[in-house]
Amino acid sequence: MALDFNFSDEQEKYRASVRDFARREILPHVAVWDEREVMPWPAIRRMGEAGLLGIIAPKHLGGQEKDYISLGIA
Repeated sequence: MALDFNFSDEQEKYRASVRDFARREILPHVAVWDEREVMPWPAIRRMGEAGLLGIIAPKHLGGQEKDYISLGIA
């Protein structure tokens, strides 16, 4: 029995959304943030709005209730 290491369709969609978010919201600022050694709260807030926080947490606690593969993707 061969193992399938491909992402599911849902995981591929999530990966694309994470990539788009990072390119749009993180990449333009990363050099300055790195130089200053900061991660601004507005950026963290936008990460939460994009579903990039609480990835494996239960929905009743405000989480996304996704799998550990999705956590790794993020």
